[in-house]
Amino acid sequence: MNTHASFWEAVIGAVQSLRGSKLRSFLTLLGIILATTTLIAVMSVINGMDVYIAQNVTSMGADGYRVQRIAMMQYDPKKYSKCCGATRS
Repeated sequence: MNTHASFWEAVIGAVQSLRGSKLRSFLTLLGIILATTTLIAVMSVINGMDVYIAQNVTSMGADGYRVQRIAMMQYDPKKYSKCCGATRS
């Protein structure tokens, strides 16, 4: 069996197909590049967050923890009762 000739025939056929449909080849290549870049970026962010959390937890000590309240908006009971229809008894 001559597998060497069939390999080169497959390579030539693939190159001709790439040249024949340039836009499709470009879009496929662009998709692969974007997917790989996105995957690397997301994994880097997750790794950075993991290191940041580990450093903050170890800096608190062996038996320490901290709870912190952050107000995202001001609570006004009058506005709450107006918008939600709550009444006091």
